[in-house]
Amino acid sequence: MAVEGLRYYAHPDNPSWTCFDQSATLDIKNFFGFEHSMEKMGMKQYTQTTLKGKEIIEYFIGQLKQEGITHVPRWASIDANDAEVADDDVKLQTGSSMLKKEDSASLDDEYISKNLGEMTPLQESKLVELEALLKEKNEYQTPDHQMICRFLRARDFNVEKSYQMLQDSLKWRQDNDIDHILQLYKAPPVVTKHFPGGWHHRDKDGRPLYVLRLGHMDVKGLLKSIGEDGLLRLTLHICEEGLQLMRDSTKELEKPVSNWCLLVDLEGLSMRHLWRPGVKALLNIIETVEKNYPETMGRVLIVRAPRVFPILWTLISTFIDDGLERYLPSEIIPDFLGGPSTY
Repeated sequence: MAVEGLRYYAHPDNPSWTCFDQSATLDIKNFFGFEHSMEKMGMKQYTQTTLKGKEIIEYFIGQLKQEGITHVPRWASIDANDAEVADDDVKLQTGSSMLKKEDSASLDDEYISKNLGEMTPLQESKLVELEALLKEKNEYQTPDHQMICRFLRARDFNVEKSYQMLQDSLKWRQDNDIDHILQLYKAPPVVTKHFPGGWHHRDKDGRPLYVLRLGHMDVKGLLKSIGEDGLLRLTLHICEEGLQLMRDSTKELEKPVSNWCLLVDLEGLSMRHLWRPGVKALLNIIETVEKNYPETMGRVLIVRAPRVFPILWTLISTFIDDGLERYLPSEIIPDFLGGPSTY
């Protein structure tokens, strides 16, 4: 079931600006246990469709500007009492021009282009609004713009929902000392010796690449050795490494890199990997990561997937490309996949 909503309203900081919100919910029931995944796939397709409408609006705004029209008289009734309002013009706003003057110093076009990526004027205003809210009410240190943007995107730029999600995550980070995990975490010997995963260069879009040979993972052995908390701590350390690598890539490449790429090798995957305690631990870990590292998984490449799980294969096969070279530089393709690189 799909429900769509449209809303027009005056911008809270400037009533001369009209804001437009478009939202939709999609609820899929009883799809072999993959309802959440199918909902995400459906909403992704819906988002791509709505972006086409945005492109049309921007096209006609561009046409008006080419004709020299940069102001459109604000509509007002003929009532003499409204004559003063009728003289007020509304500028056609593009880029970051909707930001308040005092905010534009740190969020100018160049900064946004290099650090945050393409954003609509409304999205920029939402960023300013949430940052101000955090500085006013937040009891924790205000996060950087990249982190704020990730939580805004995770909640479709709804400031109230993003604020609550971010507040919960900041409290979780403080309670679990996440800000110091890169300095304090020491991988147990069993992880160093046997965990089949690691960071491995970047993909063609500059995303940090993590390679995980899931089919070679001894889930039962790991859980018996380090426990569920140990496996969670390992995962969080990997996520924090990913954030640092994204910052490094953004600085080095001078373009926004806001997520990473995951290459999953499923060779060797079998029913033994569906060990119930292991699956339960994995789901708990995924839930924690989704809550605290939203919008960080930019691309998932799945290779050598066995066909022993027909339903699972049906869902993931559409995401599998015939060749990795479409996404990865040929020189970094791992040797176990026929490439020249070792890690």
